[in-house]
Amino acid sequence: MILMPYTGEVSIGRKLEMVNAEFAKPADIDGRQYDIGISCGTCIFSDIKDSTKLMQKADEAMYKTKKAKKN
Repeated sequence: MILMPYTGEVSIGRKLEMVNAEFAKPADIDGRQYDIGISCGTCIFSDIKDSTKLMQKADEAMYKTKKAKKN
């Protein structure tokens, strides 16, 4: 989970693109190259005070994105 202050949807999208770009690079572990895949979901939590609800909303967003085959 990455928590950051809300700076607008465009800014959040750019930050997620940067995270995805880093994970798209092969990881070198003990001299071997591994491809790593991630799935992301976002949730604006200014109105959510419960951490369980926050995780639920982020999971819902991630699965919605996966279903749309965007990530």
